[in-house]
Amino acid sequence: MRKQRKTKAIPLLAICLLSVIPLLGCNTTAIIRTQTGMVYDGRIIGNDDENVYISAYNSIRPIEKSEIVTIRHPGLVRGIIWSGVAAYGVANTAVGVPMIADQPQSTRGAFTIGVFLPAALGTSLLIKGFMTMSRSKTALNRPYSPSESD
Repeated sequence: MRKQRKTKAIPLLAICLLSVIPLLGCNTTAIIRTQTGMVYDGRIIGNDDENVYISAYNSIRPIEKSEIVTIRHPGLVRGIIWSGVAAYGVANTAVGVPMIADQPQSTRGAFTIGVFLPAALGTSLLIKGFMTMSRSKTALNRPYSPSESD
């Protein structure tokens, strides 16, 4: 008879956390489309009467305001996705908190983490997404002068 090896199961929580890592990052560059079809990807650093200035590829590039069709600020999509996770987390917390006391002592800790983690993770990352978007919009309204070293 062959001996079976005992293997340690990878905790489900660790798998969940590792699968979320790609969603943690938040792009910090805006995507600007112009009337001519050009697409610029860069960090907005300011504007003047005629141009919006972006930092891209270690250089500062002016884009004429009259040519800009759309500006997609960074952080919005992540903020929306994580607000969904946060909403799920609030519902999960409301349902799960009364059940914590009913869990066996051996699994109570993991159950408690599972109850609170989606709300905590979703809330913190939706804040990060919307703060990134806010910084980009603030930079769009900031006066730019060529002497700035941003």
